[in-house]
Amino acid sequence: MRYASKATLLGICLLASLGVTALFTLAAASLGTYTQIDITIGTTWFFTISFITSMPLLIPKLRKRLER
Repeated sequence: MRYASKATLLGICLLASLGVTALFTLAAASLGTYTQIDITIGTTWFFTISFITSMPLLIPKLRKRLER
């Protein structure tokens, strides 16, 4: 696989994780009575976990599409 397509896969996983993390941050800020440090730590943790879990789920599906 070329380096450009690997970078594309990584970028898509990164964007998906950032989108889900943004939703988490908005929900935590608007629905809860959490402090700013709680939201920051939760956002960091949520991004890390969502990025780790999105890579094995998205990469096989995206690889099939990019290899066509």
